[in-house]
Amino acid sequence: MEHDTYTEETLLNLLRVIAQATDPKGKLVTTKAIAEQTGLPLELATRFIFGLADAEAVELESCGRRDTSVRITRFGQEILQMES
Repeated sequence: MEHDTYTEETLLNLLRVIAQATDPKGKLVTTKAIAEQTGLPLELATRFIFGLADAEAVELESCGRRDTSVRITRFGQEILQMES
């Protein structure tokens, strides 16, 4: 699947949706909601979110805060279970 066709505007919109933490209906944001609001395929939105969580986990582990990174990983697993 080719992903380089998505514009910078689409990716910025993705970040705005993530930052809001809720969708326009007030529900918690899931990767499915992010995909719907941004027009990205669900697979790409999911990979992007997990990529952010992985980057955050690595950064936190380098600061010696492994407990927080474990919570982020569990949160990612919960999202995956909710979406399937």
